Amino acid sequence: CNDDRVIPGLRELARACQQHGSKICAQVHHGGPSSPRSLTGEQPIAASAIARPEMYGYAATETPRAITKEEIAKLVDQHAQGVRRCKEAGFDCVEIAAAHKYIINSFLSRAWNKRTDEYNGDIKARARILMEILEASRALVGPDYPILVRINGCEYIDKYGVANGITIEDAKELAVLLQESGMVDAIDISSFPANNPKMQNGIYTDLAAEIKKVVSMPVITVGAITPEIGERVLQEKKADFIAIGRALFADPELVNKVKEGRMEDIRPCLSCNNCNANLFGRYNCSVNAAFGREGEYAIKPAEKSKRVLVIGGGPGGMEAATVAAQRGHKVTLAEKESRLGGLLVMASMIDERIYKLNKYMDRQVRKQGVNVLLGKEVTPQLIDEIKPDVVILAAGSATKVPDIPGINKPLVISSSAMASGKGSFIMSFGYKFMQTSLGFSAAREFIKRFGMPVGKRVVVLGGDLAGVEIAEFLSRHGKTVTVLDPGEIVMDVESPPMPKLRKHFRQQLEEKKAEILTNVKFEEIKDKGIVITTKEGQKRTIDADNIILAMGQEPKNELARKLEGKVPEIHVIGDCLQPLGIMEAIDAGAKVAREI
Repeated sequence: CNDDRVIPGLRELARACQQHGSKICAQVHHGGPSSPRSLTGEQPIAASAIARPEMYGYAATETPRAITKEEIAKLVDQHAQGVRRCKEAGFDCVEIAAAHKYIINSFLSRAWNKRTDEYNGDIKARARILMEILEASRALVGPDYPILVRINGCEYIDKYGVANGITIEDAKELAVLLQESGMVDAIDISSFPANNPKMQNGIYTDLAAEIKKVVSMPVITVGAITPEIGERVLQEKKADFIAIGRALFADPELVNKVKEGRMEDIRPCLSCNNCNANLFGRYNCSVNAAFGREGEYAIKPAEKSKRVLVIGGGPGGMEAATVAAQRGHKVTLAEKESRLGGLLVMASMIDERIYKLNKYMDRQVRKQGVNVLLGKEVTPQLIDEIKPDVVILAAGSATKVPDIPGINKPLVISSSAMASGKGSFIMSFGYKFMQTSLGFSAAREFIKRFGMPVGKRVVVLGGDLAGVEIAEFLSRHGKTVTVLDPGEIVMDVESPPMPKLRKHFRQQLEEKKAEILTNVKFEEIKDKGIVITTKEGQKRTIDADNIILAMGQEPKNELARKLEGKVPEIHVIGDCLQPLGIMEAIDAGAKVAREI
């Protein structure tokens, strides 16, 4: 909103929303210490020059400089002009972003504001810049145009060793100040750090409830809120409005489905932050392949209904089967295991959101009338029986097994063995027994409460996403965990899949003092441990009761070669083509099903 040239585009956007009965609100903000030089061409700015690179996200390599008074005046005007442009474009309201780690919050927080002028001191002094922005905005848009303000209800920054962050008492003081100004119509309560990939659903609702005790204006709450939590928050009067962001990327029809009572049809958000991983490029969603390309990915009826056989019931296979059936094809889905999900089954054991996703995808497959064959290996006889016009091979992948002496010892467990219950005695007992005797849901609850049935000392081979997630779960349940990687991948938090989730797990492991060793050479697996050579060239034995293989996956595409010439059309997708992540698997299934 930094130029009047954007008004026509904003106007078109506003009309597109309003013609369907929606209201639209624009958020006006300046990234401040989080705005990288690569984007702006300039050094980041903040209230003060505080060198906390791990706090600033995209500007992690550079300390911001302190903004001057002349620049403050310019910043105030820029915010006000942005508010004006939004009003002229027809937006129903505007929210001023004074939360998270952005420029206004760097003034509001004692942790970041070290100025010695009138913009520091008590809450009125620290909020001076915000009040100046509100006054300048009101001068341009008048007293009746709705202006909201988002603030931090708390700064959870003590884990960074930073003191004097915003507390709930500070936030309550600021909320009262904003209400008394008469310039604010509603207050939106978030926090910093925000968008933790694994944060508890509804994590900030109690902060909003505290703010609501001291103000009479509407209070908005946010923070991975599910429809069930949102309804409870409203009933308990903890907040007046519910703000939802990432969940609408996962399912843009979320609100309509809630209104229609179709809660089971809501595609769940993983809170993985993959959507935020490429803020200045193309947006993606791990579970919604159509996000950002709705026109291209519109589901259209097939020109001719075909018999489609999908081989493999992982996320890619389930998505392909669902979309193909929606388009009018006659679909059979064959999965050799006893449950749909593939590697999601194992992930479901330790991740509630993955469990909900797998349950949702399974439900959609069956809802579309797909013929599901479980425990079914695809053979030439089955092909002759089904006589498919199209085969979509989504048979997934197998765990890479490194060539290490002793790799077949009983203490070694693969991630795929965890999913199927195959492998060592402890895994067969721990998973297969629980799943068959207790039932899958009961087994999940057992593992969530007591952890995996493995020994006290665990070595995880592989520092990619799967490895660090398993390691974090084990360390959270009291296991002594060591992560070993032959490269540097555990330290690479910018690479796909899910870089922000990878970073979160790595931080959690570091906080729990888990040992992470990179550039190691695996020498030999013993009965009670593993011998390695460190990157410094030293031989070392690491004691372990169990060793978990998480070295990545290898494609399983032999079946494609066997089927050549036997069916008219074959498509190979997902991990059996190239092992990647959930997002890539779902996208591949969604794409091929729209093309056949």
